[in-house]
Amino acid sequence: VLDRLLRGGENPRVALNYGAMFRECCRHEALVAQLLSPPHCRQTYVLFGFIESPFFDVASDAFASLRELLTKHRAVAARFLEAQYDDFF
Repeated sequence: VLDRLLRGGENPRVALNYGAMFRECCRHEALVAQLLSPPHCRQTYVLFGFIESPFFDVASDAFASLRELLTKHRAVAARFLEAQYDDFF
């Protein structure tokens, strides 16, 4: 389900709806921990593609989703960034 929510930006007509649902999922630490742990952590990189979207609403929604993913549960995000530093940056 999280994978499908992450890929919601592929269709600009529904991207904002998928983004809102994804951010609601990010409020749960267990889901964020699952998403940011291997092998699922590579799926989060799809947000970077949507941040570069030519549609402003899709790009800003993707950025808001990435911000929520990395700032809501900071300990989980810190472990992810330590493990994936070279790939992420």
